[in-house]
Amino acid sequence: MRLLICTLYFPPCTLTPANRTYSWARYLHQFGIYSVIITRQWPAAFTGELYEIQSVGKELIIEKHNGYEVHYLPFRGNYLTRSFEKHGPDKQKTPRRIFLLLELFFKNTFRALLPYSNLYAYCLDYIRDHPVDKMLISGSPFQLFRIGFLAKRKYHVPWIADYRDGWTSGNHDQPKGILGKLERPSNVYHEKRWLRTADQFITVSPYLEACLSKTTGIRGKAIYNGFFNEGDPLPEKAVNKEEVTFLYSGSMYPAQDYRTLVDVFKKLIDTYRDKITVRLIFLGTRYKNDPFRQDPVFDGYREHFVLKDRVAYPEALRAHADADAFIMLAYQGAKGIPSSKIFDYIRFQKPVLLYPNDHDILESILTRSGLGLIADNAAGIEEKLDRLIREKLETGRIKAQPDKAYIETFSRENQVRVLAEFIKEKA
Repeated sequence: MRLLICTLYFPPCTLTPANRTYSWARYLHQFGIYSVIITRQWPAAFTGELYEIQSVGKELIIEKHNGYEVHYLPFRGNYLTRSFEKHGPDKQKTPRRIFLLLELFFKNTFRALLPYSNLYAYCLDYIRDHPVDKMLISGSPFQLFRIGFLAKRKYHVPWIADYRDGWTSGNHDQPKGILGKLERPSNVYHEKRWLRTADQFITVSPYLEACLSKTTGIRGKAIYNGFFNEGDPLPEKAVNKEEVTFLYSGSMYPAQDYRTLVDVFKKLIDTYRDKITVRLIFLGTRYKNDPFRQDPVFDGYREHFVLKDRVAYPEALRAHADADAFIMLAYQGAKGIPSSKIFDYIRFQKPVLLYPNDHDILESILTRSGLGLIADNAAGIEEKLDRLIREKLETGRIKAQPDKAYIETFSRENQVRVLAEFIKEKA
């Protein structure tokens, strides 16, 4: 079976979505599916704020691997991205605003306005010239679903929509500001129009699966992001009763209440100041000028709160292995959002503090894995963390009783096995 995967995110892209699509390419061939990935070119390393808009490549690159091949298209962007890349944020503001309005209101109609418009023609030409049994289109943005719409209408190729977010169909798309509210009707109309031609969809949680099935009437399946579990096991951190280290991995977003967490940590830092060093590492905040990193909530305690840049994957694994426990900050008032970090956490089989309780997928995974410590308020956070700190102080380690068999179901290979079965279902 030949599967065409269309996505913006694939290695060497270092952003989280690239791991999802890479796992498909890496494992699907084990289940009789040959993947052809069509994607854009990316810089070889993370370059900060310009990473996603930086122009890369002039020629098509095709790489063939064991069980899959990748077609990397040059990324030249559009006027907006090229102007920002060349002149920075402070010049050409008026023409940028004009183009931004055009893109905002007409991107669903005129794909030439989109910075990745070359993917459309290339995908359709590939289908015209090669046998394709099915397409899988990984959205973000959902405008890529238009490729599936066009391929189904012109070449009758069945396709699967990958909803990594709910967008308008999953009721997670809450428009911000006047412009967001003005563009929403167009987004809702076109997303539903394109999706009507999809044969199946996948998404990242049962909650989103239920929402999308209800609103679209299409068969869906929750495929979790999971974790890679290959390679030599990392050595455990040496016993150290003088320091206890907690780790939060990834970016911080406005819907996450980190200030309550930090205030509790400051209280515990003072309580145990003469007994053990309490440290919280924030690993991978996206940019050095991220407002989160400048928050005065850290003032006076910055030696205990370590705010690190994004690091290479091996270094990130080392940081996870060295941590005593992990922090999971749920999005307030949201369900069906299992951040990818939850799977990296449970791979290491250490306690995970969840705040607040999402009463959904995060609570379920952490409870069933045997790793969850769940709090809904500052008092709950303090009680859970105090218990862990005392255990480290007394024994030199924080122990857990993980359900290893359950955790293993979230390996990327096992999740791709579920995906392969779903792909092979008749359209």
